[in-house]
Amino acid sequence: MMNPSSTLRRLPALDWMRGLVMVLMAVDHAGGVVDAGHLMTDSWGLYTPGIPLPVDHFLTRWITHLCAPTFLFLAGTSLALSMEKRQAGGTDARTLDRHLFKRGLVLLAFEMFWVNPFGQQVLFALGMSFICMIPLRRLSNPMLVGGAVLIVVAGEAVVNLAFQITGAVPETLRQSINMLMHMTGDPMEALQNIRNLQSDTGWFSLFMPFVYPGIIWLGPAPMIFLYPFTGWLAMMMLGWGFGRMLTAYQAHPDSAWHPEKVLLVAGGIGLSVFAVLRGLNSYGNMWLLREDHSLVQWLHLSK
Repeated sequence: MMNPSSTLRRLPALDWMRGLVMVLMAVDHAGGVVDAGHLMTDSWGLYTPGIPLPVDHFLTRWITHLCAPTFLFLAGTSLALSMEKRQAGGTDARTLDRHLFKRGLVLLAFEMFWVNPFGQQVLFALGMSFICMIPLRRLSNPMLVGGAVLIVVAGEAVVNLAFQITGAVPETLRQSINMLMHMTGDPMEALQNIRNLQSDTGWFSLFMPFVYPGIIWLGPAPMIFLYPFTGWLAMMMLGWGFGRMLTAYQAHPDSAWHPEKVLLVAGGIGLSVFAVLRGLNSYGNMWLLREDHSLVQWLHLSK
């Protein structure tokens, strides 16, 4: 009888996608250094209504929005392929859990002690997602994918509910994020001004590591969360579900769930929902609404 793990082979398409994402990321990071007109308007907290959005600068920045969600998706896919292969080879669940936990802790440690002790960004989102996948990987594929879709769809509603429960003022959060991303002069004075501005935020700060970017104050020290991890966790969950599907397809190529068809259908549904939501110009882009019907405004997405 054939060992199940022998049917799992490396998929070059995943490596190609990783490479493409890294190239696009390099474009964005290089643009932030050498391009004086580099745009950073891709959230409600950073955009001032009415400011011009030059098409060349805008599109150069816009194409890089694909990077972070694709990277999390591919991480989930690769983890699922690896875990399924190891599990088929006889590795017990506790060993796999320890592997995920250690990798998550390493990413968190790099973020907190090496990259930026006071700013939690991509590595924070990745590390937390790795750790959260320890219990989540035990869900069935329909529940895992369904939960991810629910997080994506309900994300803005959860933030709105958090504002209502805590009594925080959205405009205060918008101003504080804007001040944070455009700090000039004495950084300690700027941070103190942000802290004063956030005095009415109250319990909303508890939601920041999960659903909304902002600053939590640990005594006098700020802890800045630019990548609240729940939304990024959803992308890893989707990738994990797709990885399971690839594993099943490699073992049974005659399966009705052909990965290419799944991607085409999911992509078509996603683009259709996007067109409807942008047309309604209300829910779905975290308060970054269209100002007109130009292509730039249709593509002006909240990252």
